[in-house]
Amino acid sequence: MALNKTVTGHETMNAHYAGLAPNLVDGDDTTMAHTGGGMHDATQPQKQWLQIDLGAEIDIKSVKIVDRAGYGGRLDKVKVILMKAATPSTTDDVSTPALTTADSAVGLIHSYDFTTKTWTHS
Repeated sequence: MALNKTVTGHETMNAHYAGLAPNLVDGDDTTMAHTGGGMHDATQPQKQWLQIDLGAEIDIKSVKIVDRAGYGGRLDKVKVILMKAATPSTTDDVSTPALTTADSAVGLIHSYDFTTKTWTHS
């Protein structure tokens, strides 16, 4: 559903990382997208995000996030939020629970099933 769709990032994303955003939806699990700015420390703004515009409201059953090898735990506190196209607001959002540090360090593939409301890690 998301293959080659438009990806945008948070307002403080630097140009290098913004250029990587399309990798999020290129269908290749070996390319990288990143939400960060130029600094990789505690000064980074929280709630950094990448947004995929699917072009229309679509029934989404699951979402898969693939982490980079060697960086276990970097997805700590990651959430997937589904927003209605016409009215993005907290009342319309469907959100996953945040990945925990322990879960984000288990395997490289993290999938959320919206039907069972569970994360799996492999």
